[in-house]
Amino acid sequence: MIQVCKSLVMLFFAAILTACSHTPQPEQIVEAYLMAISEGDSNAIYYTKYYSHKESLTLAEQEIIQSLILPARFMALKKGGLKDIVITDIETPQPNMAQVYYKLIFYKDNEIDKGVLTLEYSNDSWFIIN
Repeated sequence: MIQVCKSLVMLFFAAILTACSHTPQPEQIVEAYLMAISEGDSNAIYYTKYYSHKESLTLAEQEIIQSLILPARFMALKKGGLKDIVITDIETPQPNMAQVYYKLIFYKDNEIDKGVLTLEYSNDSWFIIN
């Protein structure tokens, strides 16, 4: 009887660990990426497939990243800051790919920008490829 109880407890904890260790979905990756860019966080690049596995960046790569992220940050500030990210649609043209359509809503006049990002599933995670 004690052995059965131990087995049930271990099975229960295994189920909890499995449920808690899920892979973020494509829309969650897109939201985190867009929020990081709007905040000027250069770590946003690690959501992209190209930079996801790089441990360090060259000075040239750092300069390129800053030249892309800073204008996006200033654009968001000019529009009053990012108020919300709304995922409007998700398409899966292939099993390991997803296209996430989104709207960025800014505080100033509730201005809206629309876009789409394509993600690829590899190495047990989703990465932005464009």
